Amino acid sequence: MLPRSKLLDAEFDGAALAPQAVSSLVDALTLKSRSSWRAVPDGYEERDIHPWRFRRRLTTLRKPLVQIDDALDPTIIVAPALVRDAFGYMLGNYYHGDYPARQLKQRMRTWGGTYRNRIGSAFSNEVATLLREFGWQCACEVEITALLRKGFERNYGDVDVLAWNPESRRVLIIECKNVQYRKTVGEIAEQLSDFRGEIGRDGKPDLLLKHLNRVDLIS
Repeated sequence: MLPRSKLLDAEFDGAALAPQAVSSLVDALTLKSRSSWRAVPDGYEERDIHPWRFRRRLTTLRKPLVQIDDALDPTIIVAPALVRDAFGYMLGNYYHGDYPARQLKQRMRTWGGTYRNRIGSAFSNEVATLLREFGWQCACEVEITALLRKGFERNYGDVDVLAWNPESRRVLIIECKNVQYRKTVGEIAEQLSDFRGEIGRDGKPDLLLKHLNRVDLIS
């Protein structure tokens, strides 16, 4: 147990760290008491307090520094093993882009998208390799504008795997999704909700409708 001010005096190799940076980190990693368990702090969602949900923000795996009073210099409980586990948990989820986008700021959302695109590209190539073994010719990540040799009023994206068979004269327009692992029925349902073939709450097509629109355009 130690006062918050002690944490703010952090050093690295004998040199003091930038006070604003340290303060921001401590604030982000501190779990503060609430008036009641059901009280949702500003900036958070009700799902963040539900113990049965994974990747929620109000948990000691996201906030391993536990503040136990509201003094001017509040007392913090620091359990080194918990801090270590929380660091590994957070670093892994940030690196793999596993946290929901609504929990992240723009730069972290951009990184998550970059990582998932990398995984998606590798999966598309796996699909194409298997199709070639069955006699199909394939091209991966083909831009719609390049395929149809014309521009459009909006960006229709690309076809993950375009496959064609000269013998059967069939063409396959394949959307590949190597979806993230989900642990509960609720998380699975939430992920599947992106594949309804509808306009989302943000007024944009969901992942399935984007593909259906591409298929219609190419057809």
